[in-house]
Amino acid sequence: MNRKSQQGMVTLLFTVVLMITLTILSFTTAKTLLTEQTISANELRGKEVGYAAEAALEYGIGWFNSNFSTVVWSAANTTTATPTTITAGSDSYTLSVQYERNCLSGACDLYLVEVTATAVANNDSDLTRTQVIRLLEDRNNNLYIRVPGSWRDW
Repeated sequence: MNRKSQQGMVTLLFTVVLMITLTILSFTTAKTLLTEQTISANELRGKEVGYAAEAALEYGIGWFNSNFSTVVWSAANTTTATPTTITAGSDSYTLSVQYERNCLSGACDLYLVEVTATAVANNDSDLTRTQVIRLLEDRNNNLYIRVPGSWRDW
């Protein structure tokens, strides 16, 4: 009789160990899923700010093209475009563009213009992306071209 009563104790002990193991496995799986969701969300926001920075660069080149003949350069040969705001995905971004030009010829009729475009998320200022491209500006012919290989992203 003593032996039969102990058989139930082994079953109970096995069941308790199994339940504890399943509970730990469930919590580990839940934590892994939450981590994966966070990684996916960060990756999505990173792509969104990248697209916003590309939009800032295109906006900056478009602004420069539209205002080419009326751009007023400071004494340091810099100027800025009018900031604008866009919505990309789940966030809105403020786009700002700065221009810096350097004379390439003795008569200064040929300039290299560095366009620095920045996108900053409006609800998270830590989410920022900057892109740079250089333009070759010919003042005599009122035209510019993108310098191949000059694009940078960070």
